[in-house]
Amino acid sequence: MPQFNPGQSKNAVVPVTVQPSGLSCEIEVFLGPNDTTKVATSGLLPFTSTGSQQGIVAPITMPSASGTYHVFIDVYSEDFLIAAYQAIEDVVIAPVGVAEFAYVSSVRILAEFWDAYAGGPEIALGVDIKNIGTVAGEVTITGMYRLHFVYSSIDRWDTYTCSWSDYPDPSGGWFLLSPVYKDLWYQDPPSRHRVLQPGEVWTARWKVFDYRNSQYYPDELTWCVSEAGRTEDFVVKP
Repeated sequence: MPQFNPGQSKNAVVPVTVQPSGLSCEIEVFLGPNDTTKVATSGLLPFTSTGSQQGIVAPITMPSASGTYHVFIDVYSEDFLIAAYQAIEDVVIAPVGVAEFAYVSSVRILAEFWDAYAGGPEIALGVDIKNIGTVAGEVTITGMYRLHFVYSSIDRWDTYTCSWSDYPDPSGGWFLLSPVYKDLWYQDPPSRHRVLQPGEVWTARWKVFDYRNSQYYPDELTWCVSEAGRTEDFVVKP
């Protein structure tokens, strides 16, 4: 069975023989589950019979919904239905492809270094995202972390996010730059976008201060959110 994409425009060439010649005729090609339900149609197309076989071109736009459709051909002359056919082969409308994303790694440390600009030790973090769908699509990822702040009588969790910047890391791609304090209740965290082809894997990278040896921040929880879901599986402790 011929297969087409949803909404695709095609020209059906229909061999028709109407006798005698010189008759004013109309032809309609339509798709549907039966001969009374027209899901897609060429409309009535006028032609003049030649008395012998002639190929009538019938433009038709495929249905938007996927599935299998019968093909029907009606021929009229002087407003009378003189022929009604059902094609031997049905038409299949392929399902619309979708981009679907999944994490294929946990959040992990990619590098540890001293950042002179930030004035302290930092760690580069990353997570792998794969397009497991059938078409290309854009994935948006946001890197964040929380610190358990313990100082004197203060004991609380603070939420931080990271600013995007076009700062390349040694292995390519882009980092999120040093953290900027944000309260997620008041401001949405910044994000980074990437178009992934089917089967393509992207290592999303960001970097944060390394608080693992801090007496005030004994825990650091890093996570990211994207169309692949939410991962929260990286915990740093002194």
